[in-house]
Amino acid sequence: MAVTWKKLAYTSDNQIVTISDDVATVTGPGKITLCAEAGVEDDLDQIVGLSEGEEVTLEADAGDTITVKDGAKFDLLRGLDFVLTGKSKLRLICDGVNSCSEESRSSNQ
Repeated sequence: MAVTWKKLAYTSDNQIVTISDDVATVTGPGKITLCAEAGVEDDLDQIVGLSEGEEVTLEADAGDTITVKDGAKFDLLRGLDFVLTGKSKLRLICDGVNSCSEESRSSNQ
């Protein structure tokens, strides 16, 4: 599948998004801080609200642990889930309708 790249006006604005039923609904590209729906741990199976070619950088809210699940909506490195915690980050590009591929990751704790 070919991806159409878009030039983004990337800002330092941070969207704070609470996961609901393993889905994060965002209002566009940029930095996304993910909050667990209940407690301090949650899974993320999908992001909605992005157009093809838009990029997001994900991080977990302070004290939360978010597991980004490889599968139908996320194409992650080596097909493995990625755990966001501490200062770790995951950069994704939307490559279709509510589907994202990994661009890079940082496991800084």
